[in-house]
Amino acid sequence: TSSETGEDMFSGAVRYSRFKQTEKSAEMRMTSAEDFFVKWIAGLSYFKSDNNRRGSTEGSIVKEYSGYWDETKAIYANITYPVTDIFRVTAGGRKNWAKMTTHNETLNSATDRMFGPPQPNLKVTQNADGTYDLISDNIQEYPNTDYKFGIEYDLSTNSMIYGDVSTSYRFQGQTMPDADGNYPPPEEMTAYTLGAKNR
Repeated sequence: TSSETGEDMFSGAVRYSRFKQTEKSAEMRMTSAEDFFVKWIAGLSYFKSDNNRRGSTEGSIVKEYSGYWDETKAIYANITYPVTDIFRVTAGGRKNWAKMTTHNETLNSATDRMFGPPQPNLKVTQNADGTYDLISDNIQEYPNTDYKFGIEYDLSTNSMIYGDVSTSYRFQGQTMPDADGNYPPPEEMTAYTLGAKNR
């Protein structure tokens, strides 16, 4: 948690801000026995990050609150199967459920619009004194499945060559929707790897 004091860019009045960030993560992993002929690993993971800010300006009844909340759940598994004593194939997959929420509140506002880009999901409530409470939740949800396939070949007891192909994706980050409520799609990538290991 942190706080800062600054100057409002329009009125010059003292502005107060308070920030708070919390993160939680958990993972459960299971693996095959060391002497089992097939090597496998499987697991579950969870991650949650909350970033919150409260703001107010001296002499103003307007209160501001914003939050950026990121939550990701995933299951994954990977298996390596020995086709022969020196040749192995691997396969893996990961299923992600990712949700990102950008939350904004402006309470006791003199206008019925938020400062900044258009907010397609804006909820407006007029108070008895004629001011407005503005609340906006912009939610991005991206379920996604990634894969990995590969091979390993032993040239000798101390040397191995390998290759694999894998997919991945990444959010564009904290972005605002366009006028129709659409968000930029996540970045997607397919990677190819060739290499050698020696010891």
